[in-house]
Amino acid sequence: MLYEKKKKNSDISIRIIFDLFQSNLLILKYLNFNLYDNQNFLEKIKKLESIGIEIVYCNFLSTGLMHKKTFIIDHKIAYVGASAIGDGYFGNKLFWDKYEHILYSDSKEFNIKDFNDNVFSNVDYLSDEGPEYCDFGIKIVGESVAYIQASFLQKWMFYNQNTILDKGIDDTVFINTYFPIINSNYYAPIKYINSIPKGINEMYNTVFSFLSKAKKNIYIEFCYIHYPKDLFNLLIEMAKKGIKICISLNSLEVIDVKYSWYYTRNEYYTLLSHENIKVYETVYFSHRKCIVIDDEYTFISSGQLEIFSSNLAWDDIVLVHDIKLSMDIINRVFNKPIKENKLIEITKDTLTKETFLFKFKIKLISFGFNLIINIIELYKYIT
Repeated sequence: MLYEKKKKNSDISIRIIFDLFQSNLLILKYLNFNLYDNQNFLEKIKKLESIGIEIVYCNFLSTGLMHKKTFIIDHKIAYVGASAIGDGYFGNKLFWDKYEHILYSDSKEFNIKDFNDNVFSNVDYLSDEGPEYCDFGIKIVGESVAYIQASFLQKWMFYNQNTILDKGIDDTVFINTYFPIINSNYYAPIKYINSIPKGINEMYNTVFSFLSKAKKNIYIEFCYIHYPKDLFNLLIEMAKKGIKICISLNSLEVIDVKYSWYYTRNEYYTLLSHENIKVYETVYFSHRKCIVIDDEYTFISSGQLEIFSSNLAWDDIVLVHDIKLSMDIINRVFNKPIKENKLIEITKDTLTKETFLFKFKIKLISFGFNLIINIIELYKYIT
């Protein structure tokens, strides 16, 4: 799509920041060895560059993990959130098997556009053909886009220190081009936070500050939580004040990083000590990072309370004051899955049924993972 866009209009500026590690390009680019079965991926990247699409690469080892998932269109519209570009975010194996069967069939009636319009765009994340990773993002239009644009330009110039952005352009044209006045018919206050590697722990600080403002209720869904003791202690204090709390986390069966589940599960015993706190685990893999408080304030981020987002990654954090958005998330992410038994409640009885060996395994893995977290946090301060 980007290739065709540039071919039709050579004057359009298309700039892409790739994370070498997460885009499977680290091995391809430096070792010329394909570990991830993306045989033509690097060739496609070179094809984009050949027609003037500008691409820079983020090397996790030297400059931190590029964990943002940001799209900015014409400097006026921005999409931010946790959803990346990958097959798992659009469909699961069943879906893609069906897709390839139709794509490579001998039928002359197959039309890729019809398939995309009628099937691809209507997949329900709770259905059998839903995405492997359940996720979402938000569209932002208005003056807040300027802050997201500035964040992108900051990173672009950071990775292109030997080049000048739009050389020769005067300040007035630059401002009018990259930061145009945008009129929007809908208004919702937004705070945008740019989290950077090895800097102040914006992820940790924002989450805890945001949660502490709750007065009625809290809804949380994270893929991973690597600071469970701190978070759960805060939630218990909030629950003692009468605040109702609902937490959704991935189950052991679906989570991709198993040791993360054990580490968080080790703190369930403390968390479930208060009746105002309900804990659920998913039957599908959720990659979402969202918090809603008091039915009207929403936290959405590309990162979460885990070691990389908190210490070594570039991430977007967006706080939105909008009742409609908040209620939509509560209904779609929490109420609907609970009603359809897609979120399974974890209770004290659930924990008492665990065997001694299983509990010992949880303790052992948690101890080891805690050492890793301490090492990574130490690395942050000595580099």
